Amino acid sequence: MALARALVNEPAVLLLDEPLGALDLKLRQHLQTELRALQRRLGITFIHVTHDQTEALALSDRLAVMQRGRIEQVGEPTAVYERPRTRFVADFLGACNLIPGRWQPSADGPTVITEIGRLVIGLNGRAAPATEDVTLAIRPERIRLTSVAGPAEPNSCVAAVESLTYIGAETRLTLRAGRLLLTGSRLNDAAAPARAAGETVRIILPPAALVVLED
Repeated sequence: MALARALVNEPAVLLLDEPLGALDLKLRQHLQTELRALQRRLGITFIHVTHDQTEALALSDRLAVMQRGRIEQVGEPTAVYERPRTRFVADFLGACNLIPGRWQPSADGPTVITEIGRLVIGLNGRAAPATEDVTLAIRPERIRLTSVAGPAEPNSCVAAVESLTYIGAETRLTLRAGRLLLTGSRLNDAAAPARAAGETVRIILPPAALVVLED
């Protein structure tokens, strides 16, 4: 009803301050679809404020992440999620692994020396870091898991599966590689091999999935 009263005046911009915050999950997801369709139909700019990261990704054409009243990063949802600029954005917008290391350019391309070995990275159009000490970010779903018996690949190392958490469509894995704890993710489908706590696996961190943060 409040939305209808606001729209009847045909505003150029509509501010929605956590409009779905008190709803249960299924109704919230349904109304996300309805809101997006309504915005497309009316052509009105919606400024949607939310603490729900999934909702922000689902509804936005352009996404701004704020911390203490300051915009940390703004851009298309895929760009902000896949290529966060700061630790806050990487950690706030979904799950993310942060890997400290030392910048070391080489003939093989941009390289960072880390606890789990030498990692070749893709700068994705960004400038090389200004300092030697850097932090890499990689999303759990971008870490690939293979058998230890398979051939060693670039950007790979052996890790132990410490624990698994089943969350419906996927399973989250806690992986220990040396002193570093990483979070991985696998879809729960028939094609994905089952994993077990205590198992040793090889993890692969694709260069394009590794992002050098600016702080």
